[in-house]
Amino acid sequence: MTQVSEALGRKIREIRKNRRCTLEELGQAVHKSKATLSKYETGDIVIDVETLYEIARALRVSVFSLMNLPVEECCAEPPAPDMRGRDVFASPLLYLYYYGGEERAVHRSVIERDADGCGAKLYHEVSSFDDYCLCSKVYKGQVQEYSFYTRLPFENEFCRLDRIMMIFPSMLNGQNFLLGHMLMMNLANQPVSVKALVANHVMAEDKRFRTMLQVSREEIRRVRRTNYFTIDRVSEAEA
Repeated sequence: MTQVSEALGRKIREIRKNRRCTLEELGQAVHKSKATLSKYETGDIVIDVETLYEIARALRVSVFSLMNLPVEECCAEPPAPDMRGRDVFASPLLYLYYYGGEERAVHRSVIERDADGCGAKLYHEVSSFDDYCLCSKVYKGQVQEYSFYTRLPFENEFCRLDRIMMIFPSMLNGQNFLLGHMLMMNLANQPVSVKALVANHVMAEDKRFRTMLQVSREEIRRVRRTNYFTIDRVSEAEA
């Protein structure tokens, strides 16, 4: 038994319980017995790579999320660099927000970019930014940067008809966040387009922040006049 196996087992157990999945149900999905899975979770058995990938797929999380384990202080990595003042999409982690008017609540998600900078994972509607693998759904997609805008198409790995598309305009000088469009399409509901904000850091959710997420009166007037939904650009100073 090693500290790594114990920590990995605790992580799997935490996510499994959060998903309300029993050992029997997970065992059926990965073709392992309840006893074997129990020993995985206690760290008594070291998990091989193939089984780890099967467990991640069954729990609908990234395998990298399972491997995001706490380490001893002496082995701790240096703190992540402050991304403020740099290109929003230069950050390996992006924080995504939109406002739900019916429930009057801010919805939060995380975009995790791959090492190559093109591929990405979308952890939709996270419980906490500190443990963003605990989310409602996981999508796989890309970050496609062009001269005038950045396009982010995502697709649910388990249902290809469940998709999310985001488009953000090119950033202003020194901008740490961007406002743009997010279109959500799935089988359960009609397509929904919302105003979304993407940032390279966790935003302070104050009154001005919530106001930015809501459709403004001027944007509504413009829709009535032109029949187009366009979003006002907001600079850092104005925010």
